[in-house]
Amino acid sequence: MANILILNSAARKNGNTAELIHAFTEGALESSNEVKEIYLADKNIHTCLGCVACTKNGGNCVQKDDMRLVYDGMEWADAIVFASPIYFNSITGLLKMVNDRMFSYWNKHFLSGSETPKKKTALLLSSAAQAPAQALGWYSFFEQYGKWENLGVINGAGNALGIGKADDPTGVAQARELGRSIR
Repeated sequence: MANILILNSAARKNGNTAELIHAFTEGALESSNEVKEIYLADKNIHTCLGCVACTKNGGNCVQKDDMRLVYDGMEWADAIVFASPIYFNSITGLLKMVNDRMFSYWNKHFLSGSETPKKKTALLLSSAAQAPAQALGWYSFFEQYGKWENLGVINGAGNALGIGKADDPTGVAQARELGRSIR
């Protein structure tokens, strides 16, 4: 059994990204995993100030906002799923903003002399075409920097103009199987 955190950066709660998350979650629960999803659009998360105060105070971000939920979730999780529609060839600005704020998470472990806890990660994308290299490059950072285990990338069908849901049984099945494979 694994604890799985899903960081959902989609603007629409019932769009194509949500379909992939739903299927992934079903599969993960079938394998007796525990799943928590943070729908980032509903949270009050500020952009990184670049103040580097976290390098002077034990890795704690000085901002008091809902990013604390993400930090707590990352500590709890064995696996982290990043879920994003593709906006202008990359992940959403919201997920990028959360990524920037993870600077203090990395510092917390670095400054304490401990390695960042090893995590398994997966990326769920919803796009009108193949997964863009820019989004995949962003994702590869976690595997390289954190030495985290990449479980896979699912690129589900989306719509270029965001009009309606795409019918994507293949992407949904792949997401369900990815969730099922985590233990």
